[in-house]
Amino acid sequence: MVTSIGMMDAAYLVGRTEILAWINSTLHLNQSKVEETDDEDPEAIFTDLIISLPDLVA
Repeated sequence: MVTSIGMMDAAYLVGRTEILAWINSTLHLNQSKVEETDDEDPEAIFTDLIISLPDLVA
């Protein structure tokens, strides 16, 4: 079953605080501003996580 998500879906209406909380909890970081996540560290961690997903589910 395919579900389409429109622009007014709740997934698009998430605040910066909630996004930052998710990033901090997922990556075990302690960033206080969303702007602090623009360096390469969070991006590298997410990339490594995505690349390792096939190994995690196999």
